Amino acid sequence: MTIELFVKASPDGTKLGDCPFCHKAAMALRAKGVEYQEVYIDTSNKPDSFLALTAAGTTPVLRDGETVLTESEDIVEFAEKQSGPSIKSSDAAKNVGSAIFAAMKPFFLNTDSSKDPELQKAVDSVFEEINTHLLVNKTKFLDGDTITHADMSLLPKLFHALTVLEHEKQYAIPDIYPEAKAYVEAGFDNDVFKATAYPKEYILKGWLAKKQ
Repeated sequence: MTIELFVKASPDGTKLGDCPFCHKAAMALRAKGVEYQEVYIDTSNKPDSFLALTAAGTTPVLRDGETVLTESEDIVEFAEKQSGPSIKSSDAAKNVGSAIFAAMKPFFLNTDSSKDPELQKAVDSVFEEINTHLLVNKTKFLDGDTITHADMSLLPKLFHALTVLEHEKQYAIPDIYPEAKAYVEAGFDNDVFKATAYPKEYILKGWLAKKQ
């Protein structure tokens, strides 16, 4: 029986849309070599067949026969149990950069430019945390030199944050955090990340709608 991954649909309904949690789940399955079929869900008009799987009505959802998983963390754990190299991460690594959305949202939504420098500091502090972690551990990624669970959680969020803040606030990772900059470059260039990513235009459309 085919494993199905229900994900947010792109604007044209034919591919993966701008959901970092769907991206995370897809990265995990692909990294482990799990064969699966994506099912694209119009999140503005969710079909009853999808809502029957998840009371929350959120993506991603994985269905494997009678097994239904409705949280991206559970889907990554499902992937980890499959054959292939481990993608498991330490708890410490999984916590690195976890505040990125909480930091970027106020900065992104702010319309008073006099407050931007203070709001930017919260975003900078996330990249300082990433930079420090990489310096201390001397690794390419958060928990080694290959992508693991921690990176699958963080990189899609950074993809959103950096795309939006570059466009709206002309933000870039400060040069004083070179390890963080190298991490993002390597992560975004990783084959698993690229194979499961979506155009920046989808991200911008989704986030800019929050300002309306």
